[in-house]
Amino acid sequence: MPANKTTITEPSLNETTATPIL
Repeated sequence: MPANKTTITEPSLNETTATPIL
């Protein structure tokens, strides 16, 4: 899981599959 959920701007159904784009 990404440490910062605020970095994820794209809405995703699964938080585990969502990767923070820096």
